[in-house]
Amino acid sequence: MDIREIIAKACQEGIRYYGDSATHKFYELLKEKKFMTTKCKRCSKIDFPPRKFCTSCFSEDVEWIEIPRKGKVYAFTNQKRALRFTYPDIIGFVEIEGIGRILTKIEGEDIKVGDEVELDFVDIDGLTLHRFRKVS
Repeated sequence: MDIREIIAKACQEGIRYYGDSATHKFYELLKEKKFMTTKCKRCSKIDFPPRKFCTSCFSEDVEWIEIPRKGKVYAFTNQKRALRFTYPDIIGFVEIEGIGRILTKIEGEDIKVGDEVELDFVDIDGLTLHRFRKVS
């Protein structure tokens, strides 16, 4: 088993064991290449990662909304070892208008803070994850 398979298996087990219904739906939607999160119908707060309830007013009346597919690099680093990522992958925060900052993998060379990036997906042994690519 190579490192990618080990990472995928560990992530799948973590999602299965620790994930709630919102987490499970988020990963099901990623398999369909849909990048979505939850928004409160009562107070309009958007939560990422998605939640079963609003973290602002605690209402359980939430709806699923699509997350914009473009953003800007807010901060990043190279990780030697981390769950979901393998060296020399770049991980960082992407600022998405109306959503906030999302921790994600970033693909591209000569990445700089402020670079425009767009959504992409990666499939690893039955697990679909989001990532962003530098816009050329």
